[in-house]
Amino acid sequence: MELIIISGQARVGKSTLANLIAKESFDLGLVPKLLSFADPLKREAKERGYTKDTTPEDYRSFCQELGSMRRTENPSHWVEAFEKDLNLIIEEERVELEKGNPFWERCVIVDDCRYHNEVGMGIKYNATLIFMSPGDRDLPEADADWRQHESEAMANDIEDGDQEQGAWFDYHLLNDGDSETLMIKTRAMAPIWCGVSAAGLTTNLDDDDISYDTEELEDMLSELIDILMKEFEDGEDPPVPDDGSD
Repeated sequence: MELIIISGQARVGKSTLANLIAKESFDLGLVPKLLSFADPLKREAKERGYTKDTTPEDYRSFCQELGSMRRTENPSHWVEAFEKDLNLIIEEERVELEKGNPFWERCVIVDDCRYHNEVGMGIKYNATLIFMSPGDRDLPEADADWRQHESEAMANDIEDGDQEQGAWFDYHLLNDGDSETLMIKTRAMAPIWCGVSAAGLTTNLDDDDISYDTEELEDMLSELIDILMKEFEDGEDPPVPDDGSD
């Protein structure tokens, strides 16, 4: 199993990135699974009649209040619930192996890492940890009161220059361009994030000195993609992993 965990401020593009990685991981021969630390909380909210689509403000308030209450009772409550969901996927792999079914390695992508113990859970499972930053781009509702909630504290601290917390993450991805630029960056990095290519072949795509326009960036990253994907040339299918070990 490959585990990728994404952090960053609210509405910076974490879910968009997760979906892009899911598509790329499928093309690389993995089985993408979108998972969220908030999934157990969302299930509880739905049981009580709150949904993001029908009552967005009430939903956000309910989730923040219930989330805080459960963490006060047990700081590990939500990460323990998340780990149960993650272990179901791990068990799914194990069962397929025991049955001798054709096996494709799972790639679990998490788009909502907000707390220190969630980072710790990622480290426990040898996850690839990505911090996504908006750079100079203005985020929606940048001055909203909910941005001061505890769930935003870690991301806000990192954006304010906290190097110690920032160092917990393997990659810092700058998302200050359009959707096409994000797609290009994701396509270039996906083989590394998904464990298909060696991490040493590239560096983080957040260098302030990089100032290419979209066409130049696409040409540059296309060359990188050709290098990363050379093992899949001549129409060959991506290799099927032999087992699900990390």
